[in-house]
Amino acid sequence: MEYAIRKATLLDLDSISSLFNSYRMFYGESDNLIVCRQFISDRLKK
Repeated sequence: MEYAIRKATLLDLDSISSLFNSYRMFYGESDNLIVCRQFISDRLKK
């Protein structure tokens, strides 16, 4: 199996936000994709 590692961009925002939201829900946090999307977006823009 081969993997390619690259720096995330705003084009990846939807998939990263969904993954982060699932991670949070696994640890007992509420489902809130909008907040996750904003959190990830803020960090990708910096």
